[in-house]
Amino acid sequence: MVKCLLVILVAGVLTGCSTPPSMETTVDEFATQSAVHSNTPFDEELLIKSGNHEGLIAFYKRNLTDRDHISTRVKLSSVYLEHNDPESALFTLSTISSEKSDYRVYYIRASSYHALAQWEAASHNIEQALKLKPDSGEALNLAGVIAAENNDLNIARVFFNQARTNMYDDTKVKINLSMLDVIEGNYEGVVNRLMPFYKNKAFITSDDIVVLLSLALAKTGQKKSFESLLSHDYNKTSIDNMYNYLANLTLY
Repeated sequence: MVKCLLVILVAGVLTGCSTPPSMETTVDEFATQSAVHSNTPFDEELLIKSGNHEGLIAFYKRNLTDRDHISTRVKLSSVYLEHNDPESALFTLSTISSEKSDYRVYYIRASSYHALAQWEAASHNIEQALKLKPDSGEALNLAGVIAAENNDLNIARVFFNQARTNMYDDTKVKINLSMLDVIEGNYEGVVNRLMPFYKNKAFITSDDIVVLLSLALAKTGQKKSFESLLSHDYNKTSIDNMYNYLANLTLY
């Protein structure tokens, strides 16, 4: 539900732009290509720093061929998940028994099942992760997301606040709490929670924040703030059209 809401809003309101990849091959790229075919910690670090997901997958697979180790499987599954391949992440972890599963294994499983919309399995695995590490901000946040997807909004809010108490990323938690506010129709709450990012000049160029704050400002009739928020990226006609669209949008 939460992801669908953002997709609907972004599709209806904001259009993104992407920069085409450069055709140049740099010295660093040659280095990372070479690292794919090596096995040293230095090469692993180089692939991680360069964000070379495909190279890391090949690197970890080769290491697993040489020696099947749980820590390597966890690393490989994590890369698969970051590469939007939760099925491969789960397959990689499938040989690890419950007796040998640690916090990271359960967390990656929970994240993967969540990505596949398998809520029961996601809930079970995040519960196991929290049993092993009850003060994990990332696990508490994910538990909140899973609860929200299951329409357990009160439980989700408790998890999000617990994640924040345990020093999880404030911005991510505020976005998630704002999503709950939107679902509950509390648009003033969204404005109060997110507007400081803009007013304090600490505004983060996140589609989630822009969309949620734009919606909340339109729903609460704050057109001047709405215009100020979007004036750097859109002309007046586009802003007027977006404002009218969001102000009259029926979500539930």
